[in-house]
Amino acid sequence: MITEPSKTNAGSTQPWLLFFFIALGIAFRFWSLDLRPLHHDESIHVMFGRYFFDWPNDNYYKYNPEYHGPLLYNMLRFTYETFGDSEASARGLIAVFGSAFLFLPYLLRRYLEPGIVLALTAAISLSPTMIFWSRFVREDIFVLTGMLMMLWGILGARPSLKSMWVLLGAVFQYASKENSYVTIAMFWGFFLADWLWRRVIEKKAEPFPLLFLAPVPFVVGSFLHVGSMHLSRITMDIGALLSAVLILADCFRSNWAADAESSFVSRMYAHVVQYRNHFLASFLGAALLFAYLFSAGFRYPQGILDGLYYKGITYWVDKHSIERIKGPFLFHLYELAWYELFFIIAIIIHAFHFYQRQSKMICWTILTTLGLATCAALYQAVFASPVEAEPTFFLWKALKLKNAMDIFGAPVLFIHAILVPLGHHQKKEWNLSFLGYWYAATFFTYAYLGEKVPWLSSYPLVLGWIYLAAYINYARNARFELKTLSERLPIGKILGLLGWITISVSLIGIVEEALRFDVLYQGVPFSFVKVLEPFQMALVIGLALIAVGWFDKFYRIVDRPVMIAKFVLFAFTIFTFRVACITNFEFKYHELGYISQVHTTQEAKDIALKIRNEILVNTNPSRPSVLVDGDATWPMTWYFRDLPTYKFSASAEERKTFTYIFQNESEAVPDGYEKTILKLRGWWVPDFRQMSIRRFFTMALNQRVWGGYGYSNVAFLKKKGS
Repeated sequence: MITEPSKTNAGSTQPWLLFFFIALGIAFRFWSLDLRPLHHDESIHVMFGRYFFDWPNDNYYKYNPEYHGPLLYNMLRFTYETFGDSEASARGLIAVFGSAFLFLPYLLRRYLEPGIVLALTAAISLSPTMIFWSRFVREDIFVLTGMLMMLWGILGARPSLKSMWVLLGAVFQYASKENSYVTIAMFWGFFLADWLWRRVIEKKAEPFPLLFLAPVPFVVGSFLHVGSMHLSRITMDIGALLSAVLILADCFRSNWAADAESSFVSRMYAHVVQYRNHFLASFLGAALLFAYLFSAGFRYPQGILDGLYYKGITYWVDKHSIERIKGPFLFHLYELAWYELFFIIAIIIHAFHFYQRQSKMICWTILTTLGLATCAALYQAVFASPVEAEPTFFLWKALKLKNAMDIFGAPVLFIHAILVPLGHHQKKEWNLSFLGYWYAATFFTYAYLGEKVPWLSSYPLVLGWIYLAAYINYARNARFELKTLSERLPIGKILGLLGWITISVSLIGIVEEALRFDVLYQGVPFSFVKVLEPFQMALVIGLALIAVGWFDKFYRIVDRPVMIAKFVLFAFTIFTFRVACITNFEFKYHELGYISQVHTTQEAKDIALKIRNEILVNTNPSRPSVLVDGDATWPMTWYFRDLPTYKFSASAEERKTFTYIFQNESEAVPDGYEKTILKLRGWWVPDFRQMSIRRFFTMALNQRVWGGYGYSNVAFLKKKGS
């Protein structure tokens, strides 16, 4: 990784702006944590933590890959003990770790220029995505924290403590979610490719790491267990033991190279050998922490091997071999474009800059990929049958592609993920190669995997920020073609042209919207404000581009990168602040955001809290009772916790005694009850076949959706006369 601090960094600048963004980010993460109703997943997580808290010796969490690793439930248990059990305390735990991200750029300030530290802090602080998942009780924030622990161990920690931080970060990920297997596989692939580059391309005489053979015994043992032979788990145990021996054997070899031109794996093992005692102590501590978490404080020893490989790996493979939660291959691209527009713009600009300075082979490879992908996508769009919901070509089905845009995006993302580290390797930019691979490979991998869920979009986002910050920092130090760019780029004219195009497209869209108003809004009286609303941000951006282009005539902007950076930071702050507020704090339609995929309605939460308060206030023996079963069990179990008159199962005769009943809509209503249909969960799932450029940017700029909303309903029964 990066081992030398940035020589251009002469200390911290703009401290007040840095403090402002950190404070704003913390406020965003902690303000009104109970504002949004509990998501279905959140309610399960907070209750499992509550069970562990209430009955630590009986109802401790036994590892189940369906509910992921034990770290979250252990932490919730201690959170309840300290701060009580509430939505605010449960989400506050996540907000603490989400806020820790804000300090990462400052911790890495030795390696980044002050302006880049500030920009990266602003990106993390205002990110609508990171604010949302820093207020949501899921394991992903712990996985990302583990990744940053590893990054800090590599970049910032003292040499004797590097192993401790890296291994602690690995345990954080492993004890949180099974996508740690993805991270391990990606790292192994990069280390192998990097080592082959040094041996084959650069002809360096490097020893062969046994690490590269380590997966073989375990894969064979697992196949013998789950394959046609159906042998006992002992084959997995033997394979795992042999794999561990191969990995640890490398730690006791002394012939590793340690210079800056050595492969990553050689440098890693050279460090381990130099600080072998520190590594062994850290490994022992990490192993004990892992065992403590997965065994529920050594109450359940079986959980250790269940979490290590018995249950986790087979469950994860089965889960992603099918599409349990379907979505387009470009799901995460849409998600990030609609909530992190500046990030998408940044990676597009990076791609242009990156390929501008690469070899002809790399440039022709990406151009050929773009050409072939365009042809394939056009063929699908023009010649595919309208009745076909998904592409039928075997390759498209294998990649889980859903439409022409997926057919274009999949090969481009795949080839880009290969060319980014390859291009940096050719120029001996080793650190950028690793960070670029980690980001680009993550983007492609999570696009391919079987579950298209919004929380996974945070992984390429965070890793992309880190890579872009390192790339820009390196570019500023190396002065990549800035003089040539300044001499030949008429930036003022380009910005002015983009501004006029933006305004022209917006005006066409306004006319189109006005003509279709009656159709779209079904008889709602004509309102120019309503017609203008989807385009107001685009008009503002267009006018701003024209103004900047005109200003460039008198004050050459491209020659003043500092001024450009200040303008971009200002525009980013205003725009992203607005999107962050709409996404996380708009009081209406919390359940209809694409970012949560599906969410509990405010209506359901209000009724649950009203009944809870009624039961708590009434202390009579005949106080109201409530039964919840079916789809409403989660999150109602959380809202009705601790109520002595609450049950989640009852016989047919006993059902008739409850004051309130939540049940599935299709179930029969007992005599003597009034039935009301209650919206339990709501969602917006875009029909990508109806997506247009206007609709795409209307969502990205104003968070205004197209098409209808969906709801799942339950029946709410109230005893007559109560």
